[in-house]
Amino acid sequence: MRFRPKFASLAREFGEVAFAEVDIDALDDEAADAAAVETVPTFVLVKGGVEVARIVGVAHKRPARPIAAAIKTYLL
Repeated sequence: MRFRPKFASLAREFGEVAFAEVDIDALDDEAADAAAVETVPTFVLVKGGVEVARIVGVAHKRPARPIAAAIKTYLL
């Protein structure tokens, strides 16, 4: 994943937030369908077991910004 270094940087910046990476190619179709992942990368923010935000794709010059903003808005 080209975004992996940014993902690691975000995990360090937001140490109080749990980060997980899932290889959708290793999932069966049913699991991928249940997660509703249609585009890679997809970032799903979950709080209290409920999805609170979803960021699909990385089309920005600074791809970590929308993710960091969502973390600050929905998780902190």
